[in-house]
Amino acid sequence: MITEVDGEPIIFPSNVVRDDDGTVYFSISSRRWPFEQWMGDILEHSGSGRLVRRDPAGQVDVLIDGLQFANGVVLAPDRSCVLVAETGAYRITRYWVSGPRAGTVDRLVENLPGSPDNMLLGSDGLVWIGMVAPRNPLLDRMLALPGIFRRLTWALPEWLRPAPARSAWVVALDLDGTVVHDLQRAGDDFAMVTSVVEHRGALYLGSLSESAVGVSAVP
Repeated sequence: MITEVDGEPIIFPSNVVRDDDGTVYFSISSRRWPFEQWMGDILEHSGSGRLVRRDPAGQVDVLIDGLQFANGVVLAPDRSCVLVAETGAYRITRYWVSGPRAGTVDRLVENLPGSPDNMLLGSDGLVWIGMVAPRNPLLDRMLALPGIFRRLTWALPEWLRPAPARSAWVVALDLDGTVVHDLQRAGDDFAMVTSVVEHRGALYLGSLSESAVGVSAVP
């Protein structure tokens, strides 16, 4: 069990993926805010998320620091790279594990129209991503302000803070960053998709706000 990294307790672990050799990659969404106050990290936008690796010998290394609310983690089938969703930056970041770019970081896709959350590699070879909500214009404007103003927003009553719009939304990318599927519908009866699993042509959707699992077919 890993309870700390660099001598610092892990207060908000998020996603984990395990390689066949026992190597584990996991994300830490925030080093400042616990799960129950996840919106505090989004508003503060201080970039305290991390992507971490634990090798089979037990060595723990921070692969990427300064991520904006690190979330879903996917290991490429050929083990060449690890992907991590940055919910607070609307992008999927890539850490190269092997090959000529080993140890470097780039972006698989940037400037997404919504907030990516958990990700899983599908049986179809695509990276399926739960999209929490479309981007909020007010929140986008706030993120450009000095941090003190964003922290003051957290002190406001909940009904006055920027809130995610209700939608049911998943996206599938290939490993070149091309959008293959973009499935959206109004969130009248199911919304805030935080996780998606593809299995034999069906999609199973999880949500932090709903008490049921959504099911849909892959087009």
